[in-house]
Amino acid sequence: MKAVLPQLVDGAMTVKLGGRTIVMHHFIDWLKPAEIAPADLIITGHTHAIVNELKNGKLYLNPGECCGWLTGRCTVAIVDLDTLKADIVDVHE
Repeated sequence: MKAVLPQLVDGAMTVKLGGRTIVMHHFIDWLKPAEIAPADLIITGHTHAIVNELKNGKLYLNPGECCGWLTGRCTVAIVDLDTLKADIVDVHE
């Protein structure tokens, strides 16, 4: 997969925004505990299955899929970094 889509497998990306630490990776199973530890928000993809769960003070988020090819739903997530809550929004019905 690295030869085809290297940006998906080069490890986690961490950004700081709104006083929060956000960790993003295409594959949740590839995240290391040391990458998750400082995160307030963990955003992943790959499965196209919606995840919006607060666990141990961290928001785990997979917004689903914006194209709707696999699930029939076109979804995105809107995150409030102050409250660490996310809404999953259907963008096309």
